[in-house]
Amino acid sequence: MKILYLLMVNLKKVPKYLFIGVTRHLFEKCGRHVNFNFFDNFDFKNIQISDYVAISNGAHWSAPNSKIYIGSKVMFGPNSTLLTGDHVFNIVGEYMYDCEDKRPGDDLDITVCDDVWVGANVTILKGVTIGRGAIIAANSLVIQNVPPYAIVGGVPAKLIRNRFTADEISLHEALLSEKN
Repeated sequence: MKILYLLMVNLKKVPKYLFIGVTRHLFEKCGRHVNFNFFDNFDFKNIQISDYVAISNGAHWSAPNSKIYIGSKVMFGPNSTLLTGDHVFNIVGEYMYDCEDKRPGDDLDITVCDDVWVGANVTILKGVTIGRGAIIAANSLVIQNVPPYAIVGGVPAKLIRNRFTADEISLHEALLSEKN
């Protein structure tokens, strides 16, 4: 037990970039300039992350039977939770714990498009797509798709307002295209 403790204490002294450099290859895909905490909880093999993504401490991304897709230039606040699966709970005479067979809709992918900001303590559930440029307010529970450039929040998350007008979206996207 003492050896395990010493190992954990010393691992925390290793520079963060070394952990990221080694563990980034555990993801199905991991782009350039992705910042995450190795000690957080990821189902690495089922997660694809594009370029310039910041994942704050406390992330729990569970995707044992589905995928999580993260676009470019995305920011996650502390304690983000992404859950792609559900449990079978409707079999009479069976404990939920013992039900191993999944129904067709029990495991669905999560997609977070480019230029999204996910606030602190946000939970995103199976089958959800977060549209380009959207903002998810802190402490929200996202159970349905979020349109592009929407600002949503609450439990469950609902539209608060849009980031831009239609004309501003066109201008914004044109200006972003010029940068690329």
